[in-house]
Amino acid sequence: MEQIEAMLRLGQDENSAMGEMLEAYVRGVARQAVVDVMLKEVEGLCGSRHARGSESTMRRAGSTMSPVHVGCQTERVKRPRVRRRAPGSGQGEVALRSYEAAQAGEELRAAILRALESGVSTRDQSRLNPKATRCSKSEVSRQWEAAGRKRVEEIRSRPLASEGYVALMLDGVVLSQSCTAIVALGIDRGGRKHMLDFEIGASENTEVCKALCTRLCTRGFKPAATRLLVVLDGSDALRNAAEFSWPGCLIQRCLVHLQRNLRGRLARRWHGELAGHFKRLRQAGTFEAASEAFDELLAFAARHTHEGGATLRKVRDDALRVARLNAGDQFNRSLLSTNSIENAIRNMRSVLSRPKRWRPETDMPDRWIAAAMLKAERGFHRISGYAQLDQLIARLNNEESSG
Repeated sequence: MEQIEAMLRLGQDENSAMGEMLEAYVRGVARQAVVDVMLKEVEGLCGSRHARGSESTMRRAGSTMSPVHVGCQTERVKRPRVRRRAPGSGQGEVALRSYEAAQAGEELRAAILRALESGVSTRDQSRLNPKATRCSKSEVSRQWEAAGRKRVEEIRSRPLASEGYVALMLDGVVLSQSCTAIVALGIDRGGRKHMLDFEIGASENTEVCKALCTRLCTRGFKPAATRLLVVLDGSDALRNAAEFSWPGCLIQRCLVHLQRNLRGRLARRWHGELAGHFKRLRQAGTFEAASEAFDELLAFAARHTHEGGATLRKVRDDALRVARLNAGDQFNRSLLSTNSIENAIRNMRSVLSRPKRWRPETDMPDRWIAAAMLKAERGFHRISGYAQLDQLIARLNNEESSG
């Protein structure tokens, strides 16, 4: 500190020099603080130094230079040692809890994990933290594996019974040709979105989807109403799993996926008119208006594509499920499509793009999916119209209106 004061007096206070001096000073203070804490613990174990007649069962045993973590840097300090006084084999060294805490490097570990989630490779961690140990590729990989298992446990240990869920969304995330993750997103009665769970399988098949839904039920997932609203992209496997786990649930077909499928069957010159029909359908405030908009869409599609018209006739009830509840148009943005879970999966890709080779024979996909889900969840907001969800719940409880 005297050197810094001297530089200030001499006017040699350039930013770079002052920054280096301040960093060295702070590092030295932190290093000394770690030593002071260890000395305080030693005094508590062995008593005051040179005290006569001490009845402590431990004694001081010199010191040794040892590494500790100060922030994201590794420093070497003079670590005091303590041994037991018992004779013979009972004379063992006592581990200082303060030293173990300083050696743990929780801040460094957290910084490494944040960097990995942000796209920094395991090989580049040593460049990111050049003054720290435990940044080798193998050590960082071990830390990531341990953190990934904790995140899997975090997701699957969350209590689901305390929340009543108005809507459930299910979708698949293709990781490789032989590895797919099915993820579940729930919307509770307060309008908050939650990443609930996931299941790893070879593809988006009925068995994998049923396994996910069964685990949700086992963990205590419960609808906020007598009928659960499930928003799907049209997958038969997801539909079968939802109807198997929650008999009588109401399936809303994603209008965005439906529009995308129809657009692929139409000539380019009809795409604009198709978008106008779907816009009117999504903005309908009553069942009558939505039904009229759907009929116009069906007539338009049938004039230009036989298969498109047949598809619309088949999915009419599912496409108008939310509209049939007559709960108003405040939920059209959030519950007429799977955009909520699609956007979450898009954010998950920033993490899932890191692995170049997926190994489904290990827990590697579980660890990466769990980390990606938790990161995506941090950016969640309530759905549009959440203040009127009680009205929707009342409609879901009314079997006549929801039938």
